[in-house]
Amino acid sequence: MSSVRKGESIVNVIVDQRENNQRLLNVLNRSNGVRVQKGHLHTGDYQLNHLLVERKTIPDLASSIKDGRLFMQASRLKKSGSPGLFIIEGTVRDLLKTGMKRQVIQGAIISIVLKFELPLLRSISPEETALLMIYAARQIYFPRDSKRYKSNSVRKRINDKFRDQMNVLHGIPGVGFKRAVLLLKKFGSIANLTEASVEEIKSIPGIGNKNAETIFKTLHSDFSGDI
Repeated sequence: MSSVRKGESIVNVIVDQRENNQRLLNVLNRSNGVRVQKGHLHTGDYQLNHLLVERKTIPDLASSIKDGRLFMQASRLKKSGSPGLFIIEGTVRDLLKTGMKRQVIQGAIISIVLKFELPLLRSISPEETALLMIYAARQIYFPRDSKRYKSNSVRKRINDKFRDQMNVLHGIPGVGFKRAVLLLKKFGSIANLTEASVEEIKSIPGIGNKNAETIFKTLHSDFSGDI
């Protein structure tokens, strides 16, 4: 159960009864200044104060594109009268498992952002989704608090993620600390790096053709989807 300090700005979260990801719920319940309750939402999967969030794992995103649910949900979110947000959760490995062409996914995302004018955030895990939702709600409703909460919770998550990614890159032959930093500075994450071509990787000063090929082959043969 999350703790609430006296005078603290509270984010009240309603979780739709159909949403039962325990990893995500654990983060919400442990977060300071957050009150969580189950309920029935006509629109969205989560409501944070008045912010409505539609959470889509990549398999669910692919399924909702095929059966037409995605654009109906986007339409309801747009017409709700409340701030709305899509969060797409998953990794490149999850996308490959769906068998859906990346261009189809990209086309759907473009429609959500441009046609329906809804913001869309990317997440790699349920835990990151929970943190993104809380921070988004605080930026909208308590902008003066958002920097403090980012420094206390999200920054720790970012630092842990950076360390984990550095450890993974160190395991690739020929990639030491300096090259690992260059790769993360260029691509932002291992997930983004797996989408890069050999040409894009070797364009980084200090990483030659042989290193680029080794990095590419290693990541595509044994990609850690949770990093």
